[in-house]
Parts: sequence; structure tokens; C-alpha cells
Amino acid sequence: MLFTLEDRTHLAAAKNWLQSGEWERSKEELEEISPCCRVRSEVLRLRVEIYEFSGNPEAALVLGEALTDWQHADAGLFVALARCCVRVGRQDYAQDWLGQALSRDSTDGFRLRLREDPVLASLWTKAGYAKV
Repeated sequence: MLFTLEDRTHLAAAKNWLQSGEWERSKEELEEISPCCRVRSEVLRLRVEIYEFSGNPEAALVLGEALTDWQHADAGLFVALARCCVRVGRQDYAQDWLGQALSRDSTDGFRLRLREDPVLASLWTKAGYAKV
């Protein structure tokens, strides 16, 4: 099913709310998306990030790990999974997810964003990825 203009508007609003730290508002926007489009990868990936930022990294891991099996996942999903693993104390898994992210996007800009991420900082250094 293709997104309608209204669905795209709600998805964009959800992303913007999450970027500003308003995960509850982001979640509300996702609920406004047509039910048949809520299973699209863009929506589910954003839901993983909402779970993480809402303090529910366990739910984010369950959904995120299912998405990696279900589709060709992008680097951002693996970063979200690495962040969740760090939050629940699963450093070994976090390192694996970080490696998966870097195998999909190894550009200097992406690597720099990862290095500056406060959740991933210790993992980044420990993994030996300190050089850009």
C-alpha cells in the first residue's frame, strides 16, 4: 500500500516530534497513519526509535530484531538496535549491531555521527573504530 499525502504528513510530523524529544507526540502522529500503512518499514523503524527514547529499549529490541529478519534493513535500524543494547547492558550485541550499521554505511559523515553519539561513545572506542 502506498502512503497517501496525509500519511506522509503524519510520518514527517512524527519524525520531527521525535527529533525534538517529544516521543509521546511522535507516537500520536504514527497512530494517525492509515492502518494498512502502519506496517511499512519507515513507520516500524520510527516506532523502534520511539520505544528506545520512551525508556522501553526491550520492546525496541524485539521489534528491531524482527525487522532485520523481515526486510533489507538500513544502517539506521542497526544503530537504533546498538543504542538499545547499550541501554539494557548487552554490550556484546551492541557491538555486533554497530558492525552491521558500519557494513551498510561506512561514509565519514555516518562514522562521525556515531562517534558523537553519547550512548555509543564507549562502545565506539572499545570496538576500535576510533579513526574516522
